[in-house]
Amino acid sequence: MARTNIRDGDSHAAIANGPRRGAIARLINALALISFVFGAGCARHSVYLSDPPPASFFPMETVSVEHAIVAGMARLNWMAAREAPGVIRGTLNLRKHTVIVRIEYTTESYRISYEDSDNMGYRKLADGNQMIHPNYNSWVRNLVREINRRLVPPAPGAKDFP
Repeated sequence: MARTNIRDGDSHAAIANGPRRGAIARLINALALISFVFGAGCARHSVYLSDPPPASFFPMETVSVEHAIVAGMARLNWMAAREAPGVIRGTLNLRKHTVIVRIEYTTESYRISYEDSDNMGYRKLADGNQMIHPNYNSWVRNLVREINRRLVPPAPGAKDFP
């Protein structure tokens, strides 16, 4: 019979970690690594850039519309810069990300559109679609919600919520 080099006390480890057991352990480790890499990547994948449709409201003075847009931006830490009459440039710096949008407005509507970004994985596809970090769409939806809260008058008797 062949003699094995097993030191006293190591015989159990040698049996448990035999060649077959080692291959299974390596396979399990490889599968865990693959699922970790792809699982972590899923959280950072790109999505289609989806600018919101134009928002309409009852006519009001341009100054009131501009004030509502700037107040909504300030509430969410966006920086506003007036580019021209009826145009505001919004910039959001959040952690290591920067997003710049263009907000065009009139006395009865406004439209938010993507202008530029940094560290958001933006890319334009050959078919014309645009891809970006998933947070972009969420941040713009939140901005629309804040602006709309300021443009739509509350219902009679309704309480204002913070």
